[in-house]
Amino acid sequence: LMPSLSRNSWSWVGVATGLIMLQWAASRVGASLTEPLSSQPFDVLIFFACLLLAGFIYLLLPRLVSAADHRGWIMLLVLVTGLVLRIIAWSAPPVLANDHSRYLWDGAVTAQGLNPYAYSPIEVVFGQVPDAYVALSSEIPREIADAIVSPHLRTAYPGIAQLSFAASYLVEPWSLEAWRLLAVVVELVAVFLLLVLLPRYGRSRLWVAIYWWNPLVVNELCNSAHVDVLLVMFSLLTLLWLQRGRYVLAAGALCLAVGVKLWPLLALPLLLGRVRGRPLNLAACLLVAMGLLTLLAWPVLDAGMDLTSGFVAYGVFWQMNDGVFMVFNWLVERTADWLTDDYVETGLLSRLLAGVLAIGLVLRYGLEWTHRRADARDLLLVAVVVFMLSPMQFPWYYTWIVVFLPFVPSRALLLLTPLMSFYYLRFYFEATGDVLVYDHWLVWLQYLPVAGLAWWEWRSRQPVENASRERP
Repeated sequence: LMPSLSRNSWSWVGVATGLIMLQWAASRVGASLTEPLSSQPFDVLIFFACLLLAGFIYLLLPRLVSAADHRGWIMLLVLVTGLVLRIIAWSAPPVLANDHSRYLWDGAVTAQGLNPYAYSPIEVVFGQVPDAYVALSSEIPREIADAIVSPHLRTAYPGIAQLSFAASYLVEPWSLEAWRLLAVVVELVAVFLLLVLLPRYGRSRLWVAIYWWNPLVVNELCNSAHVDVLLVMFSLLTLLWLQRGRYVLAAGALCLAVGVKLWPLLALPLLLGRVRGRPLNLAACLLVAMGLLTLLAWPVLDAGMDLTSGFVAYGVFWQMNDGVFMVFNWLVERTADWLTDDYVETGLLSRLLAGVLAIGLVLRYGLEWTHRRADARDLLLVAVVVFMLSPMQFPWYYTWIVVFLPFVPSRALLLLTPLMSFYYLRFYFEATGDVLVYDHWLVWLQYLPVAGLAWWEWRSRQPVENASRERP
């Protein structure tokens, strides 16, 4: 006979069912969005609506976890539902995303033992490069070559990302499915690390659902297969070694995260602050960090840093879906206009000032928390500051934050799950020729509610769950 279920248990089943159904609907309509969007803008709205509704259903999870009776079948439901969501996401082609084409190109170059930072895909296709690179131009499938983002730029993905791309190529050349398989394996490792870490922080393993059921995580890391999945794993590995007091290994894991995206470098001073009273540990951490960072930087610097470098273009010119940075940049432009009539590169100046502000915020509050050994809060702080001040705030960047929310489930940060789906509305307005409506106005629907709720949280200082209700 089927055991009787409590109201909370039925709620778990209902949320799981709703998320699965909406993921299925999003994947089905998303499969049609690989064609030019001008002929089917309404399908973009359906895809957006599925993600938005799934995000709001997902917001029920913190209350369910706090009130859960911790029956074993609920943990099984959490794990199985996450897998089902990813199987559904895998069944559709990447929806409104083509970063994987650059991954496959970079992986082919790196797997041949060539420097992926030396030449852009356009240079290789037109044969202005050594013969070893030219051979790749005849090997690459046409659909991948046509889909590479910014083919005139050399790659902006650091060394650990390049090694993962190469590993995918060695499994099966030019295969999206091989890359997706690698991404899924990495994410399974990340979930295992979460299950290991949560009890060490005095939290139920059910909090893994905050990551494992997140609709944007499923869409961005499984369907679109963004490389940020590696960053999630290395962030948790860093947290594990920090929790165990293995600071040298934590420094190594953090630098491996830098090898996926550069921003975790901002967390290095916080880690070093933990061992400032232990000279040998400090020296060992510095030695490991300097060695790994040198290895990561060498091929990039050897290829040169000019306007064809993806790192330069990313750091100086690119801007999209931003909120705080848009205001920051506007203030810098108005100030420059007021101070001088001469031309000022305000975009670069805004980025430099935003970087200084980010460093200041992290050091000010991060070092204060360091004294309390709040490892997850430290790393979450860095991720939030970088995300909020970034000139580009893509939904897959939000996964940097989600991975720490099982430990620090802020209502305001969880609210970004449904609201970041507004990014996909931009494709609708782009298809209808009204993209500035989104860029200047609708973009704020993602951030203003979060800012308001964050202010309320700060004023009330109430956690998202009542810790006393949680049972071991």
